[in-house]
Amino acid sequence: MRILLVLAVVLAVFGYANRDRLAHWAAKDLGRPVRGIVLDARSGEPIAGAVVTSTNTTRSLLFPRTWQDETRTNARGEFTVQGSSEDEYEGSLIEATAEGYEAGSASARFRERMVIPLRPAGG
Repeated sequence: MRILLVLAVVLAVFGYANRDRLAHWAAKDLGRPVRGIVLDARSGEPIAGAVVTSTNTTRSLLFPRTWQDETRTNARGEFTVQGSSEDEYEGSLIEATAEGYEAGSASARFRERMVIPLRPAGG
């Protein structure tokens, strides 16, 4: 009986000491691609080189954490970032920024292509 208790304590200490590494490993497999396009809200033209960031929340009881993925849009304004697959409609916030534009954001939609319109700054 003492051996089981000691083993349980050792495993608990190991898990706590390595929680960040284990959380990273656990969250890594949860990501799903989020695809979309960033457009100029006035003209409808794609915005190349916009920075797109996915902020994701994993709601694990043992290893809850927030993680990010970042990319830039291609010449056609298209992007793909990893989003959290835990909650299809609330697990990921996608934000886009580009020089000369106000920042824009939207909740991830895994089954459809996202459109993030950015308004020109100062107008």
